[in-house]
Amino acid sequence: MDPLAHVPGDRGWPLVGHTLLFVRDARGLMERNRVRYGDVFRTRVLGREA
Repeated sequence: MDPLAHVPGDRGWPLVGHTLLFVRDARGLMERNRVRYGDVFRTRVLGREA
């Protein structure tokens, strides 16, 4: 059971998540997620969920 399942967000593609977008434009990715999900959100970068 995931205790953070209630936190909104998008994990991206299987295995790579949003790594490619993060490498290309980390600030833009984080800003788009903040606008879409609010100040607290989940994403997956470099194989780790954050």
